[in-house]
Amino acid sequence: GRIDNLALDVYEGLVEARYTKDKMPILKRANLDLEKMRLLLRLCHDEKYLDHRGFEQAIRNVDAAGRMIGGWIRERAAK
Repeated sequence: GRIDNLALDVYEGLVEARYTKDKMPILKRANLDLEKMRLLLRLCHDEKYLDHRGFEQAIRNVDAAGRMIGGWIRERAAK
């Protein structure tokens, strides 16, 4: 579904950023896609399509990815 597609978009973006000189637009897009994933996960949880344990695990993974991308963005911005 849409969450899976966003996850793949983030992953593909990170691979692309790794091999691209101008990383910032790609990293910002990946960060935006993570925010969309958080929203969709909350909606799925609220509508009972995703149980609480599954929601917590998914959000932990999205948050971890967000911290990594945020660090990469801050590193690039400092240069």
